[in-house]
Amino acid sequence: MLWKEADGKPDWVKDLDAVGENGEEIENPLTQLNDPSSVEPLGNCGKKVILWWLRVEARADSKFPEWHYLYSSPEDNDLGC
Repeated sequence: MLWKEADGKPDWVKDLDAVGENGEEIENPLTQLNDPSSVEPLGNCGKKVILWWLRVEARADSKFPEWHYLYSSPEDNDLGC
């Protein structure tokens, strides 16, 4: 997820122009964040790619419902959850 001075950009995501300006290693996607505690790495898929998800369930300021409330039953989703 990249934003370039977009409305509604979360505070924990850096502006696209700010990524790597201080010599950070750009190969790590976590350098695109001001606050890496907002995401959790799920796995390393190579040198330049990492899977991560937002910690919306764990954040006090989250506006999203908990995961098990997103679907009323397993038949309503494609994930089988």
